[in-house]
Amino acid sequence: MNAIVEAKKMFVEKNLNFEEQLSWYLLHGVVISQPYQFLMAKPIRAGVGDDDWFPDKPDCWYIHCAVGKNSFQWFLSQAPYNLPKLAWRRVKDGENRLRVYNTNTFQRIAK
Repeated sequence: MNAIVEAKKMFVEKNLNFEEQLSWYLLHGVVISQPYQFLMAKPIRAGVGDDDWFPDKPDCWYIHCAVGKNSFQWFLSQAPYNLPKLAWRRVKDGENRLRVYNTNTFQRIAK
């Protein structure tokens, strides 16, 4: 299945509007799409979290949606600039906390 189709399916299963989120990230964040990889991200300040919509001095990439094998590693190689931290929010089985990692540590572990 194409990655963007798979991403939309994930949103629909959670009753979320994929097109609305995609539009926002196209205008204010980063969207990278290839047939087998898809990702939406935005820069934030890790101490504030993903509600930090337009930070002056971001220190973290917040990954809103990632589809595809090694998609976080792939994003870090494609990102428009480097930030020292990487974060995402896992929404599964009642869990909904922001996970923040040092980018260098994440890259080392992910290899």
